[in-house]
Amino acid sequence: MVASTCYFLAIMKMRTTIIILLLVHSNSLLLSQDSWRKNIDSLLEKNIIEHKIKGLSVGIVFKDNIQYSKGFGKLNEKSNELISGETPFLAASISKLFVATAIIQLQERGLIDINQKVIKYIPEFSMKDERFKEITVKQLLNHTSGLSEGSPYRWDKVKNKNLDIKNFTLSLSKRRLLFNPGERFSYSNTGYVVLGYLIEKITNQNFATYIQDNILNQANMTNSHFDMFYFNKLLFPEYINSKGKIQECCIANTSPSGNLISSATDLSKWILLNLRLYNSFPEEDSSFITKASQTLLWTPTQTFEGSKTTLGLGWWQYNSEKYGKSVFHSGHYTNFSVSNLVIFPEQNFGFVILCNDEAAMEVVYNQLSDGITEIVLSLLKE
Repeated sequence: MVASTCYFLAIMKMRTTIIILLLVHSNSLLLSQDSWRKNIDSLLEKNIIEHKIKGLSVGIVFKDNIQYSKGFGKLNEKSNELISGETPFLAASISKLFVATAIIQLQERGLIDINQKVIKYIPEFSMKDERFKEITVKQLLNHTSGLSEGSPYRWDKVKNKNLDIKNFTLSLSKRRLLFNPGERFSYSNTGYVVLGYLIEKITNQNFATYIQDNILNQANMTNSHFDMFYFNKLLFPEYINSKGKIQECCIANTSPSGNLISSATDLSKWILLNLRLYNSFPEEDSSFITKASQTLLWTPTQTFEGSKTTLGLGWWQYNSEKYGKSVFHSGHYTNFSVSNLVIFPEQNFGFVILCNDEAAMEVVYNQLSDGITEIVLSLLKE
């Protein structure tokens, strides 16, 4: 009986010790979580003050959740309304990720083959020299088509509503290629507008509607759209160009290359969707795209001499000795916004930065992106 009592007391003592250790560990985790958020706030606030940044919105994802979504600054100088994680920003070239995903969706459905010539799907597409006939869909995706970065065109606010992408693509009949298709890399916004028209041709839907129904809604991105008229303009931040001039949002066309309007919270949902797909089993069903298609998008198709950066289909990749592999796309819309979206798939971590101050481009790409990466990955290592 005495032995049983001693055994019972020993067990109770052990349980008490375990509970205390768990409580200590739990408290330390809470302190750690509180600390990293303060470190993020400090990083952002320091750079905002030092570089006189007008406005920022930041979203951070890890452990299968949005862990941080916060805004800094005012919507405009006349208002006391503050920027938040829900504030819609012009996301600039992050838009291209959604175009590339849509194209791969259509390939999964057997409606296109990215290795086929563009004119197979858009027979009315033409240019001044015959080389355009050799452009493939894949070459549009990885910027090797020979099309220019941008092409002169007057985007109309009203008259060309729902026709602007088609009209832009057909206006290229007056242009020439810069080089033979597939010959080399040259970043091309023009190519992504053509991809937008390809989506319209294949689906017989307006581009913005297709993206909303098949991608944005899949990611529960309810505060995102390629059409600015979808939003209440009073919710938009004003933009400040590199010369300090105030610009009102936004560009009235629905250009696939850079006109997605979204928020830090919504783009964090996009990161979550991609991370969940990356961490899924190949045989799992997905109404988004398959894991094999994501691998295709993230697999390098272009390398650059002396650089650790590569390009897949829409998505860029970077291999860091310190942090591992990341996939990303940055954005810069002249006179308006800068942005950066980065995912570290192996660490199950990603973040997005949206900024309405064009002069802050290098700060967004370097100090802020590097700082967020360092803070969060240090936390995850713990």
